[in-house]
Amino acid sequence: IDHKTGDIPSEKKILDGRALQLLVYAMLQEKTGATAEAIEYWALPRLGEVGQQRHVDTPASLLEPLKARLGEALQCLLDPATPLIANTGEAPFGDDYAGLSRYDEWAG
Repeated sequence: IDHKTGDIPSEKKILDGRALQLLVYAMLQEKTGATAEAIEYWALPRLGEVGQQRHVDTPASLLEPLKARLGEALQCLLDPATPLIANTGEAPFGDDYAGLSRYDEWAG
């Protein structure tokens, strides 16, 4: 379960592998011999609103493509020729790190 203070990812984003956090945790859990049968995102309620819950079953078929993609991404990151840029401005699914980046402060 991942508790979110903002919006929770859609089922489509989860199944497409664009909401990776809990899928990666489920994949890592397999390494211990356990199996995550499902993942859930819970949006905590805001004042005057009702919270939301998104439940997605996690069969092995959902995790297998993720393993390959994650392996490719890690190989790319481990390559000394890969630049680690704080903000490329070309994130394929939006800029997930914009809220965390301190680029403006670093750049002066």
